[in-house]
Amino acid sequence: MPPSTDEHQLRNQRISTRIFIILLILSLTVLILYTSLVNTTHTFDINSPTITQYSQLYSTYPQTLTCACTQISINYEKFIQVNYTLHQICTSIFVTDSWISYLANARPAALNNYDFRVSASAMFQALNVSCQLSSQTISNHLIQFYSSEYVSASVTPVQVLQSQTQAFVSQFISSITHDFLLSISTIRKTTQSNSLLDAQLSNYELYRQSTSYVTSYAISYGNCNCVSSGTCSLQSLIIDSEGTKLLFIVPGMYIGCYTIEALLQSNLQCFFNETCINQIQSYFTRYLSMNLTALDISLLVQFRMNSTIEELVDELMVEEWNSSTIYDGYYNECQPSKCSYSYQTRNDLIYIITTVIGLVGGLITVLKLIVPRVVQLIVCCIQRCTVKRTTVTIFYSITNLLTTYEAPLRSYIQSRINVLENALQEEVRNRDNVDITLLEQQFDRESENFIAGVTRRVHQIRDEIKTYRPTNTQESDYEMQMIQYRQFLHSSSISMNRITDYIDLMFEKIRSIVKNIIEWMADNTRTIVDILEQVCETFKFIGTFLNQLEHLFKV
Repeated sequence: MPPSTDEHQLRNQRISTRIFIILLILSLTVLILYTSLVNTTHTFDINSPTITQYSQLYSTYPQTLTCACTQISINYEKFIQVNYTLHQICTSIFVTDSWISYLANARPAALNNYDFRVSASAMFQALNVSCQLSSQTISNHLIQFYSSEYVSASVTPVQVLQSQTQAFVSQFISSITHDFLLSISTIRKTTQSNSLLDAQLSNYELYRQSTSYVTSYAISYGNCNCVSSGTCSLQSLIIDSEGTKLLFIVPGMYIGCYTIEALLQSNLQCFFNETCINQIQSYFTRYLSMNLTALDISLLVQFRMNSTIEELVDELMVEEWNSSTIYDGYYNECQPSKCSYSYQTRNDLIYIITTVIGLVGGLITVLKLIVPRVVQLIVCCIQRCTVKRTTVTIFYSITNLLTTYEAPLRSYIQSRINVLENALQEEVRNRDNVDITLLEQQFDRESENFIAGVTRRVHQIRDEIKTYRPTNTQESDYEMQMIQYRQFLHSSSISMNRITDYIDLMFEKIRSIVKNIIEWMADNTRTIVDILEQVCETFKFIGTFLNQLEHLFKV
């Protein structure tokens, strides 16, 4: 196809080419910047990863690493280990059968009921039971705890699993402690509310009044009577066999209405002291003496040397809890079949170049299709706006023409008619002195002035109208301008027709005036005939003039 020679089309092509180049450069710049700065996500999968691989991946990609477990439910015993250490009293010689037997068998026969040697065997036996009960309770609850299941669809990171394990163990300890203390509290309240008789007869004394009747008397400890309260207690004492001399006050040990209540109020501070132990042992029968070792204060963790037995029981007699998370066991049970991880990096130079090369062809094609059409559309819109402005200008010119020329022309015709009418009326009033020759000359003069004035103004209008005719045939909207010009001529012709009608109306008025003049000029027929002939000639001239004017506008 040969290149176009149309100036307008060539101009549009030049504009399109410039816009194409600018848009192509901008698009390539944006594309290169975006490809260089944007982060690309890369995803990788590893089948059946080992725990070492998982640890390495997690340390590198902790936010994106996911590994689905093949077994989502795992028993706690597979990865949680709970260990505990009871208070050292529970593993010492002081809760063994040999020590309890020693306390029962090595005491003198006749002793006061307030003497430590009377209640010592029962108290350490109760202490042994407390240790055994605590240990058994913990063991039973651990069996239930280990049978619980941990549910997770994906591998839990080691830090998270350890944190969750600590929460599980803390909840376990809190639950078991609450259950144990609830049982102890139930036993204590039941025993006290029923006023059960203590095996050591430490709350009531029995007196036989006869062979068939026994009377009981409640024992008092200081100002507290066992009838009113089961928690009455006094410091444990060692008294001589006569019951009159105080030999030794056992530090931290108490006697009371019930052995368990006295034990709970007691502490073990004496048994951390070798001297105190030897002092107690010296009041027992020597031939049954034992080799005793004091408790080690360095083994205390959460308790103190003077912590009461009740404080120990409140903690299940446990000195220290130890829990551990066996992550290998958990991972082996989870058995992840696949691990997926992703990371973001910026594109390298080769990727940027290949991406730009791959997209530049499509970008050029799109711009080739879009830019020329957009430019053509914009040019058409501009041309339409120009045509609209031209149309507005033409119609404004028509309005201006009517305002500038038609109205003044009408005014001029009206003024000339008025002058002629006034002149005729003046002559009528002075008809006796009328000079026919002067009248004819005046009429001729007014008619010629009228014709000259109208002709001059009509020529002026014609010349003004012709200035709007389009002259540049190379413009793209030349045809549209010609159409607008034709409309303008048509409107001008209508305006001239209106002026012609107005002139006819005025001359009808002149005929009426002339007719009136004829009535009073009957005595001079020749003059009237001449006047009428001149009027007729005038009208013929005006008619010829109007025909020429109409022909002028049609051209």
